[in-house]
Amino acid sequence: FEKEKINFIENEIYNAFVNSNMEEENLSEKDAFKKISFKALSKELNDVFICVKEDTSCVSENFYTAKSDNVCLIGGDLHSHITNQTSVPYALPTLDVLKLQDAYLSGHACLWVNDKYVDFESYLSSVAEQEHHGGFWKKPNGNNVARVVEDETIIGFSAGYGCYGHYIVDDLPRIGLIKKYLGDDFYGKKIILPQKTPRWGVDLLKYFLNIEETSFVFFNHETEVVGFKNLFAASYPHKNYKFHPFIKEFYDGISKKFISSKPFRRVCLSRKSWETEKVNQRIFLEQDFFEETAKSRGFDLIQPEKLKIEEQIELMAQTSCQIGEHGSAQHASVYNPFGMTIGTINPLTEVQVNLGRIYNDRNFICYADHQYNDNKGNFYYSVNKEKLIRFFDEIEKYEERKANLVAPKELFRFR
Repeated sequence: FEKEKINFIENEIYNAFVNSNMEEENLSEKDAFKKISFKALSKELNDVFICVKEDTSCVSENFYTAKSDNVCLIGGDLHSHITNQTSVPYALPTLDVLKLQDAYLSGHACLWVNDKYVDFESYLSSVAEQEHHGGFWKKPNGNNVARVVEDETIIGFSAGYGCYGHYIVDDLPRIGLIKKYLGDDFYGKKIILPQKTPRWGVDLLKYFLNIEETSFVFFNHETEVVGFKNLFAASYPHKNYKFHPFIKEFYDGISKKFISSKPFRRVCLSRKSWETEKVNQRIFLEQDFFEETAKSRGFDLIQPEKLKIEEQIELMAQTSCQIGEHGSAQHASVYNPFGMTIGTINPLTEVQVNLGRIYNDRNFICYADHQYNDNKGNFYYSVNKEKLIRFFDEIEKYEERKANLVAPKELFRFR
């Protein structure tokens, strides 16, 4: 080391870039199943679009954020991996758009190029891969390709295509990245979707991306393998649901027209209409008490699935504080460019907290005190009523402080 200089960096900075888990270390390949990361794929292709070129209007650069203190815990810490991760900084690479030639799709957006499975290094990509290993989705071979699409096509879905929340944080921003890169050429492409895509999913794609109905190409994802002469794909805007700020950039432009002053509404998002059949549901035993308390404290009780898309956007864009049970509805906080106070009852994933890190939200978390499952696949959970009262008290105290500290509403208007 006589001629070399060793630079030491802080451990938390190192951990922001290097994840110490087996997924990062598993470099071996099975002979029967070869895969390649989406990042590595760009080095194998001649026709590659990287969204950091100086001559392109689409710039989604490397991103680093320091640790956060955006979480306030009410009561015990049932899922410490959710709350503890905010104390660790994270870094993400650039978001890329690739144009793939002679690519194939099967199942839940299993992408195959040069006889390899393309790993997007995301949760949903891992889900699709494991489903393939389980025998659900086929790998393309010379005999099982149902058809080849001649038109230039964009992947319009993921393994979460049946879930509203996954559309918001996974699918729409990825297609938005492609749209931003291609500009007006975007509208000459086809969008590939499963035949079982919910109607609301198609409507979301049409609304947020101005896609015409005639642009959609559907296939039976359960039985068909489809080939493409030219297929566009983009990075997920996160890794392990640690988010890239491109998500905020994508939604900010859509929300602007709904905002004339600073957010002022307080809403409680209700899941009651989802639990009528009591099969494979999450059931909050104190739901009635929680919602009645919210109403008594001045919160508007909202069932967002009964609102039109533009009404949902307008609602969230004008909301200062939203509370509710864990679920996709809360992810609509992305429609508010200012950041919110968000209270979540019994979160099961880190998605909402990590959205808060790029939106500057303040997240209040109240975990269950008891939980159990029944033979119908239902997940029941209970929260002590006194703890729920403290949940409301702490949120209202923070909202009061926020109201006294923020700048005049004129400063919140878009110029």
